[in-house]
Formats: sequence, C-alpha cells, structure tokens
Amino acid sequence: MIKVLKLITSEEIVGTVTINKNTYTIERPYAVMLITDRSTPENHSMALIPYCSYTLKHTINVDKDKVVWMENLEPTIEEQYNTLIKTTIEIQKGETKKVTANNSVVNLVGNNI
Repeated sequence: MIKVLKLITSEEIVGTVTINKNTYTIERPYAVMLITDRSTPENHSMALIPYCSYTLKHTINVDKDKVVWMENLEPTIEEQYNTLIKTTIEIQKGETKKVTANNSVVNLVGNNI
C-alpha cells in the first residue's frame, strides 16, 4: 500500500509500505519537499525527491517508534508517485552503470564509491 509517513525528524516519506512487527518497510521511498517561490512566498509547490535512491534494493526499514503518523495519499499525488517509480535512473562512475528507482542520472565522484 502506498502511504506517506511523517518521521520524528520532520521528514515526510512516500513509498510502498509493508507493516512489520517493529518496523515499516518502505520500498522506493521519496521525500516530500515543499518549495516556496521567493517572489510570491504565499505560493507553494510540492516535489517528490528520491530518498536513499543509492541503496542496493531501494528499500529502507523505519522503526515504528520513529513515525509520528502514516496516511493515504491524495489520488493526484499517488498518480505522480506511480509515474516516478515506473522510471529508472542510471548512476554512473566511469564505465559502471547502476539502475535505481527514479529518472535522473547521477555522476558519482570520489575514490570510495
């Protein structure tokens, strides 16, 4: 089931949630970001940003005691989320490519990656 979770860190995460005994497993998590237009601060937009998109299985576990609330998404936001998870990104380092769960290309920099 696709849900939005508010964490005790104030982050809001959207993903496919499985409820376990002590944790929530969130597949293909995205963070909810509110964006304010500087010229018109009363206008806000929302964006879904990949959350931990560099993880191997694109899945995170969150302890239940770290979640303030969990709720269903509005249909239009759920539709946007479903569109995002159907795309892929390539993470590139030299000739190495990895596929993750969103639609951006990420160039990795550094020797320890």
